[in-house]
Amino acid sequence: MSISKNDHDYIFSLIDYLFFRHGINFFITSKDFDTLYNWWVKKIPEELIRKSIDNVIRRRSARGKLVDSFMNFSYEVRKNLVTEFDLKINTVSGQAQSDPKKKMDRFFENMSQEIKFLKKDFLEVRKSPALKRSELLPYLYDKLIGKLENDEEMIIKTEIFMSNLPEAMKKPEIVRKFRINFINKRFNIPDFDDNDEK
Repeated sequence: MSISKNDHDYIFSLIDYLFFRHGINFFITSKDFDTLYNWWVKKIPEELIRKSIDNVIRRRSARGKLVDSFMNFSYEVRKNLVTEFDLKINTVSGQAQSDPKKKMDRFFENMSQEIKFLKKDFLEVRKSPALKRSELLPYLYDKLIGKLENDEEMIIKTEIFMSNLPEAMKKPEIVRKFRINFINKRFNIPDFDDNDEK
């Protein structure tokens, strides 16, 4: 089954979340892939799946049970999907989500010394329209990946992560995507696409 960029990114970001947030890494079987792909087809929000993953891991840890498949989360995802659907029906619009502008402001206020050499670049990305941002961000991440090329933590985590992917997913673009996610998490880099301040 060939997968497009969108479903690829969706699947990858959930595998990545499990590894970065919970330190859990297992070989992705065809059943795991089908579970993840099915969530993408149903357009289940990643936020809901992350919440489900957190809940299941908390419960399983308390009982001394391991998580060894994405199928472990299927029931919780279905349950949370029903709950969210009910909430959407019963509540008036008013999602109190964290303000992307405040996240962005915090990022610039608390920017790590390690990446301050790119502050001007980040500011340019922030004020650019979406199309220009999509050109600038890859170039900016190339600089960051280059700077951290010999970073021991990034090297080790990349090796561990890639060793647990099926052969078909062991591609340079996956390595790059993993490193970008690693950098985003280490330096609390916000999603610039959430920040359209034009």
